[in-house]
Amino acid sequence: MGKVPQVNTERANLAMTVTSLLVKEAEIADLWRLDVLGIKDPMEKKSKQEIDLKTKEHFKETVKFNQDNHYEVCLPCADDSSPLLDNFNLSKKRLEVTTEKFLSRNLYDKYENVFQEWLDQGIM
Repeated sequence: MGKVPQVNTERANLAMTVTSLLVKEAEIADLWRLDVLGIKDPMEKKSKQEIDLKTKEHFKETVKFNQDNHYEVCLPCADDSSPLLDNFNLSKKRLEVTTEKFLSRNLYDKYENVFQEWLDQGIM
């Protein structure tokens, strides 16, 4: 019998640490979920197909050609959508703060001139 080769224990420990960092522990609750295993629910797929079909039907029913020779389509609304917020008060406060900042730095007239030029040029 010969001599047993020495293993660089520091290097082996480093390799084990890296390997253990790459392995994700599976939780028991995750094993019950089929999508984790790559199994798709046929009912879920069917509902997506139904949604696609309804979307196509909505498109066909609402598409029209306007007087500017452009197509127009009504956007579909989600059934469970909540009303959108207008953020008017937030926007108003932001405008007031920005206006005060421009006035205090003597920039208000410069910005007003630029906006007026854009209006005259039809940019805005």
